[in-house]
Amino acid sequence: MDVSSAAADFDAAYGAGQWQVNSVSLELSSIEPNNPLFNGPNTAGKFSVSWFATDVWTEGTGGTNSATTVGIKWSEVGPLTAGSESQGIFDYSGTGLAAYAFEPSAGLLADILSGSLVSLYLRPADSTISAVFGSRSNFPNRPALIITASAVPEPGRMGFLFVAVVAFVSRRPRKSRGTDGG
Repeated sequence: MDVSSAAADFDAAYGAGQWQVNSVSLELSSIEPNNPLFNGPNTAGKFSVSWFATDVWTEGTGGTNSATTVGIKWSEVGPLTAGSESQGIFDYSGTGLAAYAFEPSAGLLADILSGSLVSLYLRPADSTISAVFGSRSNFPNRPALIITASAVPEPGRMGFLFVAVVAFVSRRPRKSRGTDGG
């Protein structure tokens, strides 16, 4: 996911680098599979979300029929997971649209703050889940990364008082010690 427009919007609203991320959630819409390659209907269960440290994969390049398969080959996932960071394990109800809120890891937060690409990897976290989520090519049901931000709080009065005291103490003239030439 490209978060450059979100970062640009926050920069415009609060000033470049003058905002902080308050919350992050991943919005997913499940759709019933209409392809015999999938294992039947969606069923409730748990799934995990991880942030990929690398964005060097391309959607739609994997599978045995890369013209119709969206994703990457299973054999290609291992190298991509190097440096990945878990965002958590979530409960999937088996149907519909849902948002999964999480505390962003350091890597994901850095990607958001810099307006970079964000790659998230979803995988089953139990043996009961079966889910097909709307993808990028299915516009109304595509995944969405919902980011809220606010201005970086300015230091309060006590912060200014502390800075003033430190500045005053550090600028006090010091007595110089001379040497006795004797």
